[in-house]
Amino acid sequence: MTEEEKAEYWARVEKCDHNGYDCWIWTGSFCGNGYGIFKVNGWAKYAHRLSLEMKLGREIRRGFNANHTRMEGGHEACCVNPDHLTEGPQSENMADRIADGRVVQHHYTDDQIRSIRADARPQIVIAEEYETSQPTISGIKNRRLYAHVV
Repeated sequence: MTEEEKAEYWARVEKCDHNGYDCWIWTGSFCGNGYGIFKVNGWAKYAHRLSLEMKLGREIRRGFNANHTRMEGGHEACCVNPDHLTEGPQSENMADRIADGRVVQHHYTDDQIRSIRADARPQIVIAEEYETSQPTISGIKNRRLYAHVV
């Protein structure tokens, strides 16, 4: 990031107390999942990811995320305080999300998996019926999830 981009980035951060934690709240643009975004060289990147990269002095390793650390007061998606972020794999991020109650872990029967795969409706509609996300339905249909079910 250029110095000008960094100044523009930090102008969109408001430091405040969130449930007893020193959160740095992103006040710029957001994407649909509640996470802040900021354009660097014309590319949109997650604001919390950029914050951690600035702290580390390098890009986050390929295949890793900028994971929010677990806090008693709950997870704040728009927090960009680099002290509240760690570089880690998606598996750690998912474990935290499940532990925080932000994601419900579903276990489907083989018959449900077959039914999902045979269902021709839009994936978002199927996801609503099974109380899950569209990416989960996509993973089931494309055999990235439950690959063992024939």
